[in-house]
Amino acid sequence: MTTLASPRTLPRWVPTSSASSPDCHTDLRRGSERVANAVARAPTHTVDADFVRETIVMALPQERYDRTFEVFVSWSRFGDLFAYDEAAQTVQAA
Repeated sequence: MTTLASPRTLPRWVPTSSASSPDCHTDLRRGSERVANAVARAPTHTVDADFVRETIVMALPQERYDRTFEVFVSWSRFGDLFAYDEAAQTVQAA
C-alpha cells in the first residue's frame, strides 16, 4: 500500500491567487489538505476530478474553479504530489 504524505508534510507552496480575501491562501491550503486526505483514504488512492473541483468551489468560491483546477494540477505535478488522468478524470497519489 502506498502511503501519502500527511497534510502536515505537504509543501508550503501556494499558487498565486487574484482573490481579494486575505484568507485565500489558507483556504487553498485547506482544500489541498482535503484532497490529500481523500486520496489517502480511498482504497485505490484515486478520487474523481469532480471531487477536486467541488473542493475548490467550497474552499475558494470567489475564484474561477476551472482555472484553479488547472493550477492545482500543474502544481501537483510539479511537486510530485498528485497525478491527473485526463482520460479517466481522476486524481491519484503520485
